[in-house]
This record gives sequence, C-alpha cells and structure tokens, in this order.
Amino acid sequence: VDLLYFTGPSPLCLFLERLNYVYTFWDLCHRDHPEFPEVRESFEFEAREGLAHNALSKAVAVIAESPLGKENLERRYGLDQDRVHWISISPAQRSSEQGDSNFDPRKKAGIPPNSPYVFYPAQFWAHKNHRLIVDALACLKKSGSGDVYAVFCGSDCGNLPTVLEMAKQRGVDDLVKYVGFVPDEQMPEFYKQSLALVMPSYFGPTNIPPLEAFALGTPAIVSDLPGIRDQVGKAALLVSPDKPESLRDAILKLVKEPQLRDTLAEKGKSRLEEFSDEDRLSTLRNIFNAYDRKRLCWSIE
Repeated sequence: VDLLYFTGPSPLCLFLERLNYVYTFWDLCHRDHPEFPEVRESFEFEAREGLAHNALSKAVAVIAESPLGKENLERRYGLDQDRVHWISISPAQRSSEQGDSNFDPRKKAGIPPNSPYVFYPAQFWAHKNHRLIVDALACLKKSGSGDVYAVFCGSDCGNLPTVLEMAKQRGVDDLVKYVGFVPDEQMPEFYKQSLALVMPSYFGPTNIPPLEAFALGTPAIVSDLPGIRDQVGKAALLVSPDKPESLRDAILKLVKEPQLRDTLAEKGKSRLEEFSDEDRLSTLRNIFNAYDRKRLCWSIE
C-alpha cells in the first residue's frame, strides 16, 4: 500500500505510523451550529474537533464537499490552500433506477388519492428541522388553503417523539405521516409523486436528497444556507429555516402554479448534469499523481 484514501472522517488515520493518507471531511456543522444536542452532548463536539485538529494537518490532501467547505477548512484549521480540494457529492444510485412504478406511496402513507404531499427523507435529528414543515402545515391549515400532507421517513435518532408531539400540539397530526424505513425500490415513487422534496436542514450546505430530487424530476425546496447555491444553483426554491411562513409560501406557489413544478424539474436535471463523475475523478487523479511523483523519491517502482 502506497497511500490510503479515506472517503469519510475516519479516526483510523490517527494510528498510521508510516502510511500517508488523503482525508475527506464531510462538513463542519459542529462549528456552524454547536448548540444542537447531536453535536453538543456526549462530548461529540470535542470528538469532532479533536479529530479535525489531529487528522487534517498531516494529510497529503484534504477533500471537502463544497467550495464553502474548502474555505472553512482552510480558515478554521490553518490548512494550505493547495492541499485542500472540493469534490461535488452525487445522488444515491437508487435515484437512477426505475424502482417499482406500481407502488402507491399515498396508500402506504395513509393519504387520500391525489392529495398533495411534501416529502422529507431524513433521520430524526434535531438539526434536520422537521419542525419547520410541521409549522408550515399549521400555517397552511390556518389560512384555509387546503390540506397538504407531509411524509417523513428515516430512522429515529431521538427526535421522532418530539416531532410527532409538535404536530399534535399544532393540530396537524392528521397531516403528518411517518412511514418508517422505505426500501430503495419504493423511494423513487415517494419522490416522483410528491409536490416537492423539502429539505429544511440547518446542516449543510450540501445534502444528498436535493440531488436525488433533481435526478427524479422532483422540485426541491431547501434551506437558504450560506453556500447553498454552489449545490442547487437556481434549480430549487430557497426558504428560511427559521420562518414557517417562508415554506408555506413556497408550497402554495407550487400548488397554484403547476407549470413551476415542471420548470424546476427541468432546471434540476440540468443542474445535476453540471457535476460529472469525470470532474470528481480528475481531482482524485491529480492528487494521486502528485503524490506518486514524490513517492518515487523514496521507493523503487
């Protein structure tokens, strides 16, 4: 072995005495939002920060997931610009597969036929901000704009009971549907038949669900986070993660303007085509080739 490439933030690099490595750091959200319990409790902040300080500085190269991620790594940890690179993330493979076209997501979720729903596939961490969707549904109900449902799927990481209780307190528990784990073959139809993917997370700026929505021709509504345009361009509707009225207005816009849904779907597919595997691989090849030229100084081919 000449070089190890860590595709995620593994602590194994700390135990390497001889081998060099390339290191991937997905995000710095523990620094962006340290107040959330999932990065505040059980010394999770200290674990992430300690790993960053000890792993990044001696890496041959560090890979971030966005231009903002690259900038933050350089600024927060004093890394040299030419050692930090960014590679765009790609949608899950399931988004390029057909899935089960006969599957009825509304039937599984207990939603009346033809009723509009927004879709949010995410684990139940506090930072995923399911609350914004619940509050937006309450705003819609209060304004008499008709029923719009929300379908949530994903494992409970501790916040599911809180989200369901929020829905009950706001009088929209009948509109919030939790379907648990969704098999890959059913996921495409949940996207395709939804009014939109809604991704109101505080953590980012990059996330995979918007890219899956782009691949499947589904409009995306995402949090207006710093650096978000580097991922979605002009192919998504941006809303404030703090203001349910902002999400309410975006949902109403899609309900009242069916052509907007088609326009966003087209923009999403075009945006996805701007990120290619060849671009991703060329960055890696440049890193590996540069290392190989140095490696020849102390080893024989």
